[in-house]
Amino acid sequence: VYMNDNDKNNNIERNAKEKPNEIGGITGQDPTIYGGWQHKGKQIKILPYKPEELFNLVLDVKSYPEFLPWCQAARIILEDNNQIIAELVIQLKGFSDKYQSRIIYCQDQIYSIDVEAISGPFKYLKNSWKFSKENTGTKLEFDIDFKMKLAIVDRLVETFFSEATQKIVNAFEKRAKTLLGSNKVSN
Repeated sequence: VYMNDNDKNNNIERNAKEKPNEIGGITGQDPTIYGGWQHKGKQIKILPYKPEELFNLVLDVKSYPEFLPWCQAARIILEDNNQIIAELVIQLKGFSDKYQSRIIYCQDQIYSIDVEAISGPFKYLKNSWKFSKENTGTKLEFDIDFKMKLAIVDRLVETFFSEATQKIVNAFEKRAKTLLGSNKVSN
């Protein structure tokens, strides 16, 4: 794991690029063709909102194209028993693709949302959101871990990954300010 000074300031962790034993699922495949580099990131922020408000904002998948960078379209395929299957269309610097994800959510003492890609351009994608009450609002924790199927897309992602993780969380924070107010304090 490495962190540069900018990453430390933004609470971002990254795994250094390491060639896995198996790239693309078969040992010995050419890493210039098949993806296989791991991208991991983490953001932590304290925001002046109630945990359930931020939780509901992240669960509003249909509205993602209105404010989330790179998200061109979103639709709910299934919603049932604390689970959502959603399809999103993403566009990154000329690359466009769609993927489906399974979203499992829980509303206990800590509100949590776990997301896993079930189809699309990712070899795998997992991210999680946790929202816990703090004295001054809510502690938001966002973790993401993924690999792309194609190395060319992996390289594209590599060029802006640290910035992208921060932009995602900032987009949700800006959305909260728009919908919930800018100086709201949790009760």
